[in-house]
Amino acid sequence: MQVWDNVTRPIGTIQIIKSVKNKYHKYNKLAEFLNKNGYVVFCNKNQPQHGDVFTKTVEQEIETLYKIKQKYNLPLFLVGHGFGGFVAQKIISHTHKCNGAICTAGGGKLSRIEYCQCVAMTWIGQHLFGDNKCAKMIPKICKCDNGITYNHTYWILKGTKHTQYDKNINVPQLFICGKQDISGLNNRLAWTLYNAYNQYDLHKLTFVLFPDAASPIESGENWMDVRGDILQFLTQYTSDAR
Repeated sequence: MQVWDNVTRPIGTIQIIKSVKNKYHKYNKLAEFLNKNGYVVFCNKNQPQHGDVFTKTVEQEIETLYKIKQKYNLPLFLVGHGFGGFVAQKIISHTHKCNGAICTAGGGKLSRIEYCQCVAMTWIGQHLFGDNKCAKMIPKICKCDNGITYNHTYWILKGTKHTQYDKNINVPQLFICGKQDISGLNNRLAWTLYNAYNQYDLHKLTFVLFPDAASPIESGENWMDVRGDILQFLTQYTSDAR
């Protein structure tokens, strides 16, 4: 596990759940920014690659969450990026140990039609090309050659189908999305998820959309705004939790 702990007096902890394609060092800039503002940051370097990768990652991250809580009796927030956004949504429906979740470029909700289309394309791709090939037949889910495989896609679809969003309504959440993000159906997944929560009259949900960005957390031109949104969210709910 990678730990960024250049913090004199910690006020909270952050658990980054990375995307499939990114290495942990891609989050150095974010982690260093969070360190400067009093947060110790953690990120699992390796994620499961075989079998039910979604459930295995959820279990791995929940185990990590409990270890962090044992070591630091401080507010804990999840930051899920891409694939990690879907995992974060699942985690907060299983445990109330975290004080909030931030999802970027992921964590959306498929409509029934989109779900059926993606399942069909995934099944075809698995049988034509194999589990570990990039899911090129599903451009709505995967946007580059080193991204999500057919195996990852299948288990994301299966794992998120029954996510109980009504259990998440008391957990503060921040969604940071790019309108050009293909992995989120050009932000349609995020809007679908927003509407799923909004039916419960949720007041702890914040939705930020960058119209010209794909993945705002990785986009240099949006970095100042993104970190401002993240810090504002963390400051508010860290204060509430203490």
